[in-house]
Amino acid sequence: MPGEAGRDDLRAAGPRPRLRCALLGYGRIGRLIAAGLAARPDGPELVGILTRGSADTAADPAPPDPLETGLACAALDDLVARRPDMVVECASTAALVGAAPVLLAAGIDMIPLSLAAFADPAGETVLRTAADRGPGRILVPSGAVGALGLLAAAAAAGLDSVRFVQSYPPAVWRRTPAATMVDLDRLDGPVAFFRGSARAAARLFPHNLNAATGIALAGLGLDATEVELIADPNLPGVRYELAAEAATGPIRLVIGPRPDPGPDLTAYSVLALLAGRAAAIAL
Repeated sequence: MPGEAGRDDLRAAGPRPRLRCALLGYGRIGRLIAAGLAARPDGPELVGILTRGSADTAADPAPPDPLETGLACAALDDLVARRPDMVVECASTAALVGAAPVLLAAGIDMIPLSLAAFADPAGETVLRTAADRGPGRILVPSGAVGALGLLAAAAAAGLDSVRFVQSYPPAVWRRTPAATMVDLDRLDGPVAFFRGSARAAARLFPHNLNAATGIALAGLGLDATEVELIADPNLPGVRYELAAEAATGPIRLVIGPRPDPGPDLTAYSVLALLAGRAAAIAL
């Protein structure tokens, strides 16, 4: 039990300082995160945004304008100078790999969303080396599937297999290698056009396989996780299916289909992670 002096010191400590965070990238997900932070004035504080451009966000909540609010950063060094505790990467695999060594060496934690960067051996080496050196850490959010904690727990008990199925309407696959694998204009039902490892899938579809990469990182790894990709003209948006055989029993999870555009679990998983890091009681 603390003495009187100890209790006085505790009372004098004052409120917990606000968590300072910044964004690397300001497309649709970045704007959703910024809007979510702005809606919680007592929560984590947004102190900087580094972006190369902006995307159309007519269907999204109105986020702060970085130029009008003074949040815009001219370069990565400017972002570091804002002294954030955490930086959320929502830009690209190249941006993640390029920024991680600088930010982690500065003692800034990173929340990466372009997880497909781990599918490239060179990118994976850069990220793991930077994280090992620290002192900053890489903190992976639960993401669009929201099952990474479940899989990590199952992996600790023992995992035999993990299969992840990702289905999109044909229009989403149109500007990807899928257009050379299946005739997207002549589908009258769901068609699987890829089956293979999570690493192979993420390298072919780096902008579409971040959820699958997160599943692989939490469970059996990129080479032992099976991925199936489907084009389905009957879907309004993305649909995920996770099937795993574990020592704790079988795991079956279906998410979606999610309307597109619509609320994105990826953005809200980041907001939940940030809130947890700032909270006195974290879930």
